[in-house]
Amino acid sequence: METEKSETSIEAERLRQRSKAEARVMVLGGFAILAGVVVLILGVEKSVGGMLVGFGIGYILARGP
Repeated sequence: METEKSETSIEAERLRQRSKAEARVMVLGGFAILAGVVVLILGVEKSVGGMLVGFGIGYILARGP
């Protein structure tokens, strides 16, 4: 009984940590995409905006769920 309880709490903690990490990835990637879109809209430097959008999408795809 005691070991079952500790195993479930360990599993729950792992899931919590994983969901935090996934949320962090999505937020960082989302900010990169947003910054890239803003740069593209302002027309300051199209290559920088494209790189930011590409980085955000790639980061989410590589490290996300």
